[in-house]
Amino acid sequence: MFVSVIKSLFYIPHFKSLKERRAMILSIKSKLIRNFGLSVAQVEQTDDPKIFTLGISLVSSDSKTAENIIEKVRNFLYLESGECMQSFDYKIDKW
Repeated sequence: MFVSVIKSLFYIPHFKSLKERRAMILSIKSKLIRNFGLSVAQVEQTDDPKIFTLGISLVSSDSKTAENIIEKVRNFLYLESGECMQSFDYKIDKW
């Protein structure tokens, strides 16, 4: 069994309110859950409406599957955020 954890930071320069940020986070979270069956949470809370970080996790039977899903998630997040993803870090651990 392989457990993967992803941490992705976003900077959306045109957001002016926490309400705008929250709407985008909810949209991204629901699509990740629906399309990929992932666990998703906003982590590292900040009062700046332009910045947010998502923590994402998945479990797979082999590392190749995990890597394929992670690459799809990276592409999805990049496009979904309007190319405003600042970082995308991940780790795959064998249990």
